Amino acid sequence: MPSNDTPIDVVIDERIGSWGMSLATTAGGTPAITSGDFGTYVVFEQKLYRVGHDDDRRIGIFGRVSYSPANQNLIDLYAYGGIECCRVQPSLTSY
Repeated sequence: MPSNDTPIDVVIDERIGSWGMSLATTAGGTPAITSGDFGTYVVFEQKLYRVGHDDDRRIGIFGRVSYSPANQNLIDLYAYGGIECCRVQPSLTSY
């Protein structure tokens, strides 16, 4: 539980210490407290091809992209994606 004198919207910076130097130095220390951080992301999935008349048998693509300010986050830009092939071959549909 934060103390009454600590703002609720503070973020602990995992790269810079409270004395202004990198936490990766051998001196160690406590992380700096910053505010005003944010992040945003987009997720998508799109069916490209449907096999027959079955909605469960398909080929599609998917992806996710996220962004947050580099001055307060270890990872500022992140993206991945791929191709999904769901039950495309009829021989694989019987369990």
